[in-house]
This record gives sequence, C-alpha cells and structure tokens, in this order.
Amino acid sequence: MRCEGESDRWLSVQRSDPNGSSVLLLLNFANEARAIPFDNPRALRLALFTDAAAYGGAAATPPAELDHTTTAVELPPESAAIYCDVVVD
Repeated sequence: MRCEGESDRWLSVQRSDPNGSSVLLLLNFANEARAIPFDNPRALRLALFTDAAAYGGAAATPPAELDHTTTAVELPPESAAIYCDVVVD
C-alpha cells in the first residue's frame, strides 16, 4: 500500500498471492486529476475503470495495459482503476 500524504488524496494498493497472481488498485479521491505512482514489476491489464463510459463516465480511459516500466497512471477526479495480471494463453 502506498500513500504519500493525506493531502494528496490518492491511494495505490498492490497485492499478490503465493501462486503469482497480482492485482493493483489505484484510487483518486481528489477533485482533480492525479498521476498515481506505484511499483510495477510485471505486466498488468485494466480490469475495471469507474469513470468508463459504460458506467456513465466521460473521462479518457487510462492505459489498457501496463508494462514493468510504467510507474504512474493518471486518473480523473474521484475515480478508481483495477489492474490484474496479463494472462498469456
């Protein structure tokens, strides 16, 4: 879990299990867009974005996939994004 300070109004939480599955939760509580930093050692795919058009949102969608070089994602005001492992068939 990472939060730089209460005044920044964002939170990032990354969890993994012993099998290697991982999920990244990014939350922007601010009333303006924020670049939310995180540590990312693996490829992740966007699973849910709360400001997506399907949920009545109007914001631009954050990146659909993150690679190991991505260190932050910009989220619109009062939104959240969940990223999960990229599954290779």
